[in-house]
Amino acid sequence: MKQDYQKSPDSLESRLDALFKSQMDSEVDSKAIVEKTLAKIRRERVRRRARIGWVSSLSVAASVFIGLAVYYLAVMPEKVEHADLRQLAGCMSEGVCNTEHVMLITPDKQLWLSENALVQYDAQGTAQVNGKDALKSDSPDEVYCQLVVPAGKRARLQLADGTLLTLNAMSRVVYPQKFEGAERRIYAEGEVYLEVAPNKAHPFIVESSDFDLRVLGTKFNISTYKELKETQIVLVEGSVEVTESSGRTKAVLKPDELLSLEKGRITDCRQVDASDYISWTKGWLHLKGELLTEIVKRLSIHYGVGITCKTSAGSKKMYGKLELKEDYKDVLDCIRQIVPLEVHYDGKNVELRDN
Repeated sequence: MKQDYQKSPDSLESRLDALFKSQMDSEVDSKAIVEKTLAKIRRERVRRRARIGWVSSLSVAASVFIGLAVYYLAVMPEKVEHADLRQLAGCMSEGVCNTEHVMLITPDKQLWLSENALVQYDAQGTAQVNGKDALKSDSPDEVYCQLVVPAGKRARLQLADGTLLTLNAMSRVVYPQKFEGAERRIYAEGEVYLEVAPNKAHPFIVESSDFDLRVLGTKFNISTYKELKETQIVLVEGSVEVTESSGRTKAVLKPDELLSLEKGRITDCRQVDASDYISWTKGWLHLKGELLTEIVKRLSIHYGVGITCKTSAGSKKMYGKLELKEDYKDVLDCIRQIVPLEVHYDGKNVELRDN
C-alpha cells in the first residue's frame, strides 16, 4: 500500500484509467472520475503538509487560525500581485489574536516571541529575532510573512529596506521578507507607528481596509481599530498621500495633521500635536482632555478585556500621563485615584460604576 501512495500522479492516472475502462458505458465519464479522484488526493496532501508543525499546547481557536494562516501562505502564489495583498490579509484575519504571545508566521513555520521582541530583516530577506538568526529566504520572489501582536503586548519589526515598525496590542502586519519591483508594499491593521526608510525610486505603500497610503520617507501613526469606528492617520514627519478605499478621493498630510476616515471615506483633517498620538510606543497615553469613556474604549482594546463605563463620570475629561501597565487592573486603580468610581469584575468583563 505504501508503495502505491508513492507512485507519481501520471502512474496513478494510468492505473485508474485501466480500472474504469472495463466498466465504461455511454453514461459514465471515466476521465472525469479519474480527475476528481486525483484532485481529492492532492487536496489531502496539501492538508497534511499544512498540519505539520502545529503546536499542541495552543487553544483550539488559535490552532485553527494558525492552520489557516499557514495554508494561505503556503498555497497562494509566493509572488503576490498588488491587487491580491488585501485579499491575502483578509484570508488570514480570522482569530488573528487568539494567542497570548507575539507570533511570527511564515510559509514554513510559526515562531512565538516575547513581548517587545524585535524582528529584523536584511536586504536578502534573512531575519533575526532579538539579535539571533531565525529565518532565511532562498526565494528570489516576494515571500509574504505576518507578524501578529495580541492583547497587552507590543513588538517591533524592521523590514528589509530598513523601515522600522512598532506594533501596538491587537495589531498585525503582512509584509514581504524582501522587496522586489518598483514599490515597497505592506498591509497593516490595528495600530502601527512607522519610520519609513527614504527611497525615492521605490515608494512605500501601506494598505489597510479603509485606505492606501503612499510615502517616500516619513514617520507616521495609523490606527484602524474597528471597535473605535474611525481610522486615524497622524503624520509626525515628512509627507503622505492617503487614498480612500474607493480610490476616488485623496488627501496629502503635513506634519502634525490628523486625517480621519469612516467606512473607507475621509471625514476630517485637523491640526494636532502628533507626539500625543505616538506616546503608546513608550508605554503610556498622553491625555489632553479625552473623555473617560473614550479612554476606557482604548484600554478595552489594548488589554483584550470587555470594559464598560456605566458611570456619570464617563463624561469627565482626563489630563496627564496614563501608564499602560502590564495588568489592566493596575491601570484602573490609577484612574480610581482621580475619578471616584467602583470597579466590578466578572471574568473578562469589567464594569465601571458610580461610587
